[in-house]
Amino acid sequence: MTRVYGLVEIAATTIEGVIMLCTVTHISCERYLGRRHKLLIFLFAFIYTVVITVLNLLSTFSFVTLGIAVTLIVLSTYFTSKGSLLLRSTAAVISILVVSAVDYICLFIFCMITESPITDTNSFLALINPSPMRCLYLAVNKGICILLLVLFWRFMPELQKLHRKQRVVLLCTSISVFAVLNILIALIMSQSILAMQNAIMFSCFFSCLCVFAVIALLLINDNYQEEKQKAELLRSTNQLIALNYQELYANRKEIARRIHDFNHHIKALEVLASQEHAD
Repeated sequence: MTRVYGLVEIAATTIEGVIMLCTVTHISCERYLGRRHKLLIFLFAFIYTVVITVLNLLSTFSFVTLGIAVTLIVLSTYFTSKGSLLLRSTAAVISILVVSAVDYICLFIFCMITESPITDTNSFLALINPSPMRCLYLAVNKGICILLLVLFWRFMPELQKLHRKQRVVLLCTSISVFAVLNILIALIMSQSILAMQNAIMFSCFFSCLCVFAVIALLLINDNYQEEKQKAELLRSTNQLIALNYQELYANRKEIARRIHDFNHHIKALEVLASQEHAD
């Protein structure tokens, strides 16, 4: 059974790597399509799995592991996407924030539905240590991550519309939320209190909502700027049309005046010609 549990852990880490690589690559615009794209995703997911598995063997929870995970995703997506370093970094932090939030929410929910009450860190052993419950937890956890990936897939490229300053704001916000979230989790794992655990569970929701709210505000602002530019362009176009119409009207009046003068001159010449013919 130990081997089975080990394979489940490796599979979960691989799925996590694929999810984050696909997310960051899609947000940053895929560099390749078809088989080459898939091969690169699975290659870097394999590298991610090996590195994270080794780090997890050294420490169950470590900020170094999280930092290396983000760095790996950012570096790997250089070969799979066309996006800038800033866009890839922002997308990587957001993706690992959401994945971590789902991890912690599922962890606390599974602990709540187990027979033992959540009173200290021993309550998490059934989910942290290899066990059938741990396998079920990982299956549900990664299933939710895949579901979120599918649901938000079509909206992810919208982040490309953000300007540089907006991306910096989003990156700083995501890093801050991610850091606070993991610090709170570290405190919970060291000294577990039921009320604090409930607070952490809801903080995961609010952390994600905070990031999504920032994204929505930035996108709304970007759309507003686009609409403003369109309105300005439309106003300029209308002014040009009005000016052109005035010029056309003035030209028509001038042409009509000249035609009238020309006809008058022709009639005068005809009169003179008839008089000379009579003489």
